Amino acid sequence: MTRFFSDDAPFLFALPNTILWKISTRRWRLYAELPGRSGTAMTLGNVFGLVHDLFPLALGAFAERFGLSAMMWVLLAGPLGVLAGLLTVREEKANEAMTSTRP
Repeated sequence: MTRFFSDDAPFLFALPNTILWKISTRRWRLYAELPGRSGTAMTLGNVFGLVHDLFPLALGAFAERFGLSAMMWVLLAGPLGVLAGLLTVREEKANEAMTSTRP
């Protein structure tokens, strides 16, 4: 007889709550950064939510047009772009540190 709940069931219940907590915390920080402009904060949230919701549709259309392997390369480009950006920022900070120590 199979048990309905396994030993890791508490983790399965905790994960959605953790995600919801992060979303609400980010939304709270956005409202805190824009005092008196809650309409602007709500509009920004809705616009970026729409972009977030349409992203899988765009990936599917790209995969249908150019093939699945091309879409996988597009997905790989995201983390590579972040890595390149981080390395660029690190180099800029190193250059600033070197120029600020010179008299």
